[in-house]
Amino acid sequence: MFREARKIDELGQVQLVSVDELEKKLKHTVSVKKKMFLCPDCCEYVAFVYCKKKNSYFMHEKSDGTRKCEIYVKRVNSSQTYTPYERAGLPLYLLKIDGSFCISIGFYPISKQTIDAAVVNKLFLTICTGKGMKITTKYINEESFSSDTTSFVQIDKVSNKYQLEFSGKKPPTEILKKWAGEIEGIESKGSFFKYNEYGGMKVRRSETITVGSNYYFVCKYDPAEFIDGVVSYKVGEINLINDIWEKSTFSVYVIGFTVITQRNRSFCLDHYGVLLAYDTPDLIPLWPPCNRKEQLYIYEYNQTARFLLKTSQQSEKNLFIYPEKPAMIENLDEKRAIASLQIDEIERLVSIGRLNNIFTFAIVARESEEMIYNSEVIAEDDKFKTYTTGEYTELPYKNRIRVKSKFKCTIYVYYIDDLEYLRYVNGSIWLDNIKYGNIIKVFHGLDLVFELKFKRITKDENKELEKSLTKELPYYIGNEVLTPISFKYILPRLIDSPILYDYVKKAIKTGYINKTAMYRILRNIFQRD
Repeated sequence: MFREARKIDELGQVQLVSVDELEKKLKHTVSVKKKMFLCPDCCEYVAFVYCKKKNSYFMHEKSDGTRKCEIYVKRVNSSQTYTPYERAGLPLYLLKIDGSFCISIGFYPISKQTIDAAVVNKLFLTICTGKGMKITTKYINEESFSSDTTSFVQIDKVSNKYQLEFSGKKPPTEILKKWAGEIEGIESKGSFFKYNEYGGMKVRRSETITVGSNYYFVCKYDPAEFIDGVVSYKVGEINLINDIWEKSTFSVYVIGFTVITQRNRSFCLDHYGVLLAYDTPDLIPLWPPCNRKEQLYIYEYNQTARFLLKTSQQSEKNLFIYPEKPAMIENLDEKRAIASLQIDEIERLVSIGRLNNIFTFAIVARESEEMIYNSEVIAEDDKFKTYTTGEYTELPYKNRIRVKSKFKCTIYVYYIDDLEYLRYVNGSIWLDNIKYGNIIKVFHGLDLVFELKFKRITKDENKELEKSLTKELPYYIGNEVLTPISFKYILPRLIDSPILYDYVKKAIKTGYINKTAMYRILRNIFQRD
């Protein structure tokens, strides 16, 4: 049981609706057979159960009385918030190389330290079909996998899912975190892929494709022959092997939907778990300036506000305002218009082309002192060191950082260009395992309000720091501690810095070193790695 589900309205727009909204409008139960609501996690049809004396809810169809969404159970029973891509495992790609197409699995980059550890332990992985048939084996080394970019491993067998088997008892933690889990595959009926001249990533179940955009469609037959509202043309072929070792030839089409019909919407959803929708209209505030607090636009006094209304060709330029208030629409062209809305002290809900349905945002006029809200974001580590927006070459203490805000926000944590996870926060949260290459972005609604980057210093920057450190060493007197045993192992790495080398060598010989100098030297060594 859960409290939110997806709904596709009569305009073909995908919306997330809540139990609270539907309790006021429907006041009756809607069965799975009506095909009105979808699970936001697995994209299967769900029922809305209306209850008068207790909370209403959405639920999956009962098969044995205990049926639950497997992805939802995995998410709520875990301490980690899974993004859709983390839940789905590694991505599948259609790649175009020298004019020919192939299917490959994309492996997210892992650190050089993890690759080195895998090489020492002679670790390898085997890619298998969902039924356990082996496809290929790869040793985990720098020849096959990268610490900087996504690595691709080509596969030649058809399977609705792929899985990885690792040699050894337990692979490194980073590999388990980034590569573990089943990989959504390509079935005998084919798959959609995103489109560009070099290929694209597979469109996974529960994702959305939009009218007016191009996609690759890998299947055995021309889609224009059995679904309506599409334009397609063939651009290539792929030969794959099925479970009984028979060769199957798949055609690669570039496909675009021109309109949504009941037939092609059902085709995408029932066969591939993919939602077909029109582009969501946008309403962008133009004038006068306003303050945005999440989905609320706040103006200083009663006046007329103007918005740019952007729609797809098929979407109606309709605005619905509650409580009712007239809206003037001035068309600029087929897809754009200027909308003029009257703003007053009553908070009014605005909906674009969705009568009696989900609302886009609210508008209101307030006194000037009520317009301001605190959008400050504070980041600090375990030693209460404060971080502001910017780049840092030193990691936070114990590799963890706390982000605090006085408003609801969304925190995205990236490793280089790949999203690792996201968090929805109203207050504060600790982010663990911060490493070089991490980028932390904090959004208030759609607005980026805070950004942290942790990067290693360059060789030139490191030389400047070393030069500064060697000048400071003579002034570090007293406050001596025992020389760490690890200094014996870092001494060879200082051979290109004679002053540091002699200082550390002396500390090893005497057995004592100034505490501040010790931390400065260790930090210098750590930043080299």
